[in-house]
Amino acid sequence: MEFDPADADLFAETFRASVIPRLETLPGLARASLLIDRDRGRGLVGAVFTDRESLGASRAGQAAARHEGAAKANVTVTGLEEFEVVLADVRGD
Repeated sequence: MEFDPADADLFAETFRASVIPRLETLPGLARASLLIDRDRGRGLVGAVFTDRESLGASRAGQAAARHEGAAKANVTVTGLEEFEVVLADVRGD
């Protein structure tokens, strides 16, 4: 994703307030993350689902959230890829 660096906070707030609530309605969502480079105006969103079936069933809902969020935050979506999670290490400390 690409955005004007001046819109970094708008992007983050839109993701928190609009995109996350829509994603949370999708069955099987395990985690969603937004990573941004404020200086270069680039970012990515990662959504992790509990299984392939949930991922497949979520595509339309994800697309709707992505299009709405991108429009609200003045973000250009430059690509879309799917990967299998083979290892995830989460620490709470």
